[in-house]
Amino acid sequence: MAASAARAGRVGWVDLAKGICILLVVAYHVNLDPFPSTAIATLLRPTGVLRMPLFFFVSGLFAGRLLVGDGRWLLRRRVWPWAFPFTLWTIIYLGGMHREPPAAIAAQLVTPTSHMWFLQALIVYSVATWATRRLPRGAVLALAIALALAGPLLWGWSPWNQILRWWPAFLLGMAARELLVGASAGELTRRRLAWWAAGAAALWLLGQLLRGQVTIPAGPDQPPALHAAAQLVWLCRAPAGVALALALAVWLDRRRGGPLGALARRLRAIGQRTLAIYLTHIPVDILLEYRLIGSSERLTSLGEAAPWAVSIAAFAICLAAARALEALAVNVAWLRWLVYAPELPGSAAPSAPPASPSSATRTS
Repeated sequence: MAASAARAGRVGWVDLAKGICILLVVAYHVNLDPFPSTAIATLLRPTGVLRMPLFFFVSGLFAGRLLVGDGRWLLRRRVWPWAFPFTLWTIIYLGGMHREPPAAIAAQLVTPTSHMWFLQALIVYSVATWATRRLPRGAVLALAIALALAGPLLWGWSPWNQILRWWPAFLLGMAARELLVGASAGELTRRRLAWWAAGAAALWLLGQLLRGQVTIPAGPDQPPALHAAAQLVWLCRAPAGVALALALAVWLDRRRGGPLGALARRLRAIGQRTLAIYLTHIPVDILLEYRLIGSSERLTSLGEAAPWAVSIAAFAICLAAARALEALAVNVAWLRWLVYAPELPGSAAPSAPPASPSSATRTS
């Protein structure tokens, strides 16, 4: 696996980081209603600081072409490859599974309220970064942070707040590319790994203390200032979470044998197909927990008695379903569009996902 990844020009620790991240996302979602496990929720709570910022940071690592590409490139390589699967799976999820009317589906396509808001965020970040490509990078980062803080003050609670929140992570990923994946990145990372881990741990602990002082709003009832304060807390805590995750990924990537080496290989493999996992895990989990277990009184009783078992089973089944979908998309030409956007007219090559959590070096 490591050899094949190297031949494909992939960066092993990046795939590994994405594998960690998507597993945390799936674990979080399968442990929600209708059978939440308090024990699993407690274990996952500290990881909230790294799930989405890590996704967007890694996306930014390989988005540097946004600063030099033209409008046609932006459409073909950064908008269409995300817009197509987002639209397709929104229709499958809302129209096929929930029988929502066309108006409701159309609203979901323009408002980031579904579980696939991550794909909308990638499109927004790509377009916004491309539109500001001629501005100094520091000024754009300052603008992104200002928007993340000002948005909640202007309109209070909004599903757009979470998209505004993580544009800085995307931009920081772009800025960190040369440091982390440049020619000297391997040696630099090896020498400073211990310092990364220690510093990130200290920042994470500081963030936990800060979180205890500011309540994270859960809905639209809180005042705008509280939402803005929550954005600030997230922005302060996220760098520590991302740094910890990257340090862990780099350390694991260097393990070659034994159980840790096997774990690293598995995480890298998962990190190479995050798009299929992201698209399918919510529909599969709903079919399992609501339609199958929820439709049987006996299974429902078992689920309520051992919610952790339901979460673990749902976790494994979601990953297996995503693996099957990825295999179909890769090996059956006419099913490729289930995961990857079809070729646009005039394209030289099919539209594979661009640099993102689902592709390491070419992605929520």
